[in-house]
Amino acid sequence: MTTQQCSPWHILVALMIAAVAMLASTTAIAQEELSDTQGTDVGLNLALDVHGSMGGPNGLVGLSLTGNFTEHIALSAGGGLGLTGNGFSLMPRWMIHLNGPDPTAMHMLSFGAGASLFNRDPFVGPASGFLDNPDPIVWLNAEAHYVYQDAGGTRIGGYVGVTQAIHNDLAFKVGRDALPYFGFFTGMAF
Repeated sequence: MTTQQCSPWHILVALMIAAVAMLASTTAIAQEELSDTQGTDVGLNLALDVHGSMGGPNGLVGLSLTGNFTEHIALSAGGGLGLTGNGFSLMPRWMIHLNGPDPTAMHMLSFGAGASLFNRDPFVGPASGFLDNPDPIVWLNAEAHYVYQDAGGTRIGGYVGVTQAIHNDLAFKVGRDALPYFGFFTGMAF
């Protein structure tokens, strides 16, 4: 009996469809929350952040754009340069707003799970030389994420999480165990 592996592109497309379906299903909730909060500011809707991480979904250095769909649901899309090449990521997030001492500032804790895809470019990623298979690498990621944002929209924060390669030879070379990662970011909400 032979087994057939899914292409990393099929996996990524399936995850993107699932994320879009989740966000589409929250449209009614968002409209209801918006009507419940008429006249109140629930925060800024988009944020652009610069990342630095060790093993994070956006690579060693990268950018992300996060859109808040409701007070508690957001979607982050990003990309960057990592040890295994350059790539991009997609991560839905569940956000919790924390009370801080300054009422004009926001403290947020979020939990996310998503995927990233890196191309294993041998001219970009320092670790790409030991990889035998040129196919892209799909990573599954889960993280806890803290953000401090002031009234002007300036953001700073950090995150910790776990990641696991799920396609091809890298999954076997580093093992089937999830690998920890951490990172920091700064950016602007608008």
